[in-house]
This record gives sequence, C-alpha cells and structure tokens, in this order.
Amino acid sequence: MACWFVAVHLLAAALPSILVMARPPARPFLTLLRETYPLLTICVVWSELGLRHPFIANTVHDQLVLQTELGLFGLHPHAVWIQAAASPLMTELMQAIYVLYYPLLLGIPAAVLLAGRSERTERMVLRMALGYLTCFAIYFLFPVDGPMDALPETIVRSSSSGLGMLIGGIRSAGDSLGTAFPSSHVVGCISLAWIAWESGLIWLRWPALVAAIGVPPATVYTQNHYALDAVLGVALGLLLHGWIAPALIGLGRMARKPGLFPTPSPRTADEVES
Repeated sequence: MACWFVAVHLLAAALPSILVMARPPARPFLTLLRETYPLLTICVVWSELGLRHPFIANTVHDQLVLQTELGLFGLHPHAVWIQAAASPLMTELMQAIYVLYYPLLLGIPAAVLLAGRSERTERMVLRMALGYLTCFAIYFLFPVDGPMDALPETIVRSSSSGLGMLIGGIRSAGDSLGTAFPSSHVVGCISLAWIAWESGLIWLRWPALVAAIGVPPATVYTQNHYALDAVLGVALGLLLHGWIAPALIGLGRMARKPGLFPTPSPRTADEVES
C-alpha cells in the first residue's frame, strides 16, 4: 500500500510538468487533460482520504465538534431537527435537495467544457479545485466522521423511499470517512452555483442556486452532517469564491500581460567578446 501511495504522489507531482509540453496544437485529449487535470486530482485525493482513514480512525475529532456545537447552539440540530419536524413531505424535500448536488456536480463542469471557451474552463477548474482541495487539506489535518458514522445509534431511519435508498447507495459506493468538517457537499454547491452564474449557464443557474441555499440545511436535516459542518462550509465557500478566487484570477491576468516579466534581449557577438 505504501509503495502505491508513493508512486501516485510522484506521478501527481510530475504531471503538471509533463502536461506543459502538451501545448496547442497537441492532440485534443492532451489539451483537455492539460486544462482539467486538477479535477482528476480531486477524485484521487478524495479516494486517498478514504484509504487513509483506517490508520487515523482513533484521532477523529467528532467529540470536539459536538462540544463546540453544543456550546454555540445549546443542542445538536442534526439529532433533534428531524424528530421535531418528522414529516414525510419534509423528509422527501430535504432528501431531494441533498441529492440535487450530484447531477449538478456532473452537469455543470460538463456544460462548461462543452461551451468550448478556454477562459470559462480555466475559471471552472480553478473554483472547483480551490473549493474541494481546501476542504481536503482540512480533512487531512482535522478528520471528522460525522453523525452517520460516529453516532449511528442516534440516526433516525425515517425514510425507506427511493431517495433515501439512493443516498445510502451513494454513501456506500463513494464516501470517504473523516471528511465531514467542513461539508464538501456545502462548499461544492456554492462552488457550482458560482461557476454556473459566472459562466452564463442560464438553464443551470437556478437549480444551482437552489442547491447552494438548500443543501446546507438539508445536510443537517438528513443527518449526514453536524450543523457546524454546514455553517463552516457556507463561510468557507463564500470566502473562497467571494475573495480568494477573484484575487487568484486577477493575478493570472497580470501574469499574462505582455512585458510584465520581460526577457533579456539576445547579446550580440561584440557584447559577448567584450
């Protein structure tokens, strides 16, 4: 296992340098990979977090999050909200909003890539990488399992509907433990909404906005996250996309300005001899 981890990390470190050589007019696949390889990195790091969890399972920080949440709110919203509003309609609505994240996660990047404009693609990749990889860095330093895994005895099995079974199936197939705080579901929805509006995807703007607003409470109601996970996810998403991403985009524009980093002119033979 350790050898595979080392090999994958070495490949990841070398990949940007390798892809620099794939400049136009390279093959379309290589050009696409050069523009979007950070999205591949997101998938690989997410899997790595899950593979790493058995080795750090005794160092998760769920109790600290629960204590902080109790001090802030006086209760644990994930444990009491679904019981206080135990309505089949409410449960189905919250589960539908929670699931909305997944088609948007696939649909919005695909729509941007199909639009074919390089600037849109660059911004989309930047915002997705910034949102998810920032969350992942926190998970490496501060793993939290979340109520579904840390406190299974407190979970209300309130729905055996198709949506409930779908959520369970998605968790079983692709979840990585230790990735609850902050909620990447929440940060991801804010990232996707920002991308949809910034890229002019008119037919995806409103579903993305609904997800950005509705997913934070839905993650708590469905007991997939603590309330503190959702609150920090909202704060982090707004910080990253409202301030940090625009600053990085501005730096990228400055770096492309002609003459910003002038190259020395070639020296003549007379100058070399002197």
